[in-house]
Amino acid sequence: YAAFAADSRGIYLDTGDQTITWPSEKITLRLPAGWRKEEPLPGQDPESFNLKGPANGHGVIDVVFSRYGPVDVDKALQQDLELRQSNQSEGQPDQFSFLEIDGIKGLLVISTSNESKPLIDARWQSFRMFEGKQQFVSLSFHASADSAVNRQKELVDILSSFRFETKD
Repeated sequence: YAAFAADSRGIYLDTGDQTITWPSEKITLRLPAGWRKEEPLPGQDPESFNLKGPANGHGVIDVVFSRYGPVDVDKALQQDLELRQSNQSEGQPDQFSFLEIDGIKGLLVISTSNESKPLIDARWQSFRMFEGKQQFVSLSFHASADSAVNRQKELVDILSSFRFETKD
């Protein structure tokens, strides 16, 4: 009753680990306790899917069909890696590596901000075939750095839990 009286739009109960599905894109992922799907706002871009988590955690899944025809994925990932490495500033703690998720090779970038409230950001980008066309997929998660919890591991574990149906 208190939430209703406070004009809350919803009550979220933490039910522990859960599997979330984005039906229109045939994407499934496993979220740890404290994470949940964020309901879309009216007029929100249908190419994005948002998640909320503990420690100011936020996740965004973006998918876009390529407008320029097929991309050589290995070449594109290598060029992206080289560009990011050349643009990295001195002392910037970014980590770059290739990570295969559900059989799809992608570029993983992990960065940590050095502000008063440090954030850990984990981003993975690649391409998949979906409905006969190449689709760019971007998975972006961040959370406040917390010395009691390994947030970087939590974010990479979420990324690694993704499953993509690749309807050709």
